[in-house]
Amino acid sequence: AHGRTRMLVFTAFADVALTNAGMNGPGGIVADPDGNLYVGDASCIYFVTSAGDVSVFAGAPGAQGDVPDLVAQTEANPLVARFFEVRSLVLAPDGDLIALDGRNLVVRRIDAETGAVSNVHARNILSSVATAVGYGRDGHYYISDNNLNKIVRVTAAGVSSIFAGDGNVDVDDGPAGTASFGGTFGAGLAFDAAGYLYVADNERVRRIDSGGR
Repeated sequence: AHGRTRMLVFTAFADVALTNAGMNGPGGIVADPDGNLYVGDASCIYFVTSAGDVSVFAGAPGAQGDVPDLVAQTEANPLVARFFEVRSLVLAPDGDLIALDGRNLVVRRIDAETGAVSNVHARNILSSVATAVGYGRDGHYYISDNNLNKIVRVTAAGVSSIFAGDGNVDVDDGPAGTASFGGTFGAGLAFDAAGYLYVADNERVRRIDSGGR
């Protein structure tokens, strides 16, 4: 029934494979078509089945780590890859999981078939307050940054640019390059089927079309 809320996972101490550590500050969350959940945490990503079983999908609980290389690199074993504050998750159309690794200032992409974790170059423009990631139909990554007060676009090749926001703290509408956001924004980004990008901005929701308007 609509409007009903129930607890799915309140602790993972006994249920998480390979470790006896529990969730420590869950961040981003996304569901797959089968009703399973991916949950971002301080140092890893958990996989929660529709039955409530919990396992580690990527990273390692309690083992935050830096990503030392600024250029794209791949870790074949997802449990060896290191994360530092997974703040946002989204699924690509091909089933790959995309994660915003907040403290490392990079977007990570986890292959749906192999589990390999690849890095998307974004450090040259993001601040430590990057908050959410979205994935557009154009194959680009969109990242909201609360410190810059802008939305950054990163191409599949890792080229970063400003997509929207002039950096001022305001709520002015207009073309993406001159529009402004309200300061505490970007906790959520979502694309609809038509390609519009929706942005949680302070006390409102903003919409940006594929042409940046």
